[in-house]
Amino acid sequence: MTRSARLCVVLALVLAPAVPPPVSAGAGTPCPVEQASEELAQVGQAMFSWLVDQVGTLRFPLSVEPYFTCDNGGVSVDLYPVITHAALEALLEPDYIAEVPELDPWGNPYEYRLDTAAAGGRLLAIRSAGSDGVWEGTTYAAGATAVDSEDLVWADGVYMRFAPRLDPTSRQELTSEQLRVIGTAFLSWLVDQVSDPAAASAAGGAAIVGAPRGTYDLGILTELTHAEARGLLIPSPSFYYIRCLPELDGWGRPLEFRLADNIFGAQVVSIRSAGSDGVLEGTVYEPGSFPPDDDASDLVWADGFYVRWFDGPRSGIFADDFETGGTWGTWSTCSE
Repeated sequence: MTRSARLCVVLALVLAPAVPPPVSAGAGTPCPVEQASEELAQVGQAMFSWLVDQVGTLRFPLSVEPYFTCDNGGVSVDLYPVITHAALEALLEPDYIAEVPELDPWGNPYEYRLDTAAAGGRLLAIRSAGSDGVWEGTTYAAGATAVDSEDLVWADGVYMRFAPRLDPTSRQELTSEQLRVIGTAFLSWLVDQVSDPAAASAAGGAAIVGAPRGTYDLGILTELTHAEARGLLIPSPSFYYIRCLPELDGWGRPLEFRLADNIFGAQVVSIRSAGSDGVLEGTVYEPGSFPPDDDASDLVWADGFYVRWFDGPRSGIFADDFETGGTWGTWSTCSE
């Protein structure tokens, strides 16, 4: 198989549909925090797409909508040039997005920031001042908000300030999203490696194949530390495959990263979580789903596919809609 053919195979893996994580129980409901968070990510995706068309050499995460935060040293929005709503409309509508919202769900203006020249590692940021309409400053540590009056911040493909996701369903969904987004970043990294003649020669030039059917054994892959994985996916502030790499899953336990010594082998990369009980089930898995109420089961993603995933939403989860001040931070899904 030629190198170009191998690259096509890897691109097919990057673009292949994976088993999608279930939709949140409250998805689409008129909860202001949820609506604002979704709008931040939607406009951010459009801004990224515009930048890519302007700067052909730009590297950015293939998936820029993850609903999670991770400690990336925080962010100062002062590092991003402000762009007016009218100027952003002129750039994005209608080719990149149907409409750029001017006001957040509380009726306060969104703040948009965009480096149109893509001159540095800081490209774009969007934020909402929350229910009180008052900015908390311009520098934010990554993490969850505590009340709906706190600022929501999305920057360069990841939420820096986002509503907490503390209930079992949201922890499980969050972890599934982490696996998918990190996996997409690893596949993008792989595309660059197999396009490199030196890397191909060092690996022996064997062809990459799709995810195997039947038993999947993670034991043949080498475990990476978080620092090692981060070094591959974030080689520099201005060139990265993921904006920040989470270390912990939705239950606050370490994610596991594995990579083949020979990246041209049949099995190449995996990411997994031990679930709510924190106990891994071994290294050998039969691909398939498990009931969503079984949050102790391992979640496993490998080579472009979910190997172990939860199937379907939970029913009758919570009565609270996560938008009432007295119980804020208890649940993180909105009810119908």
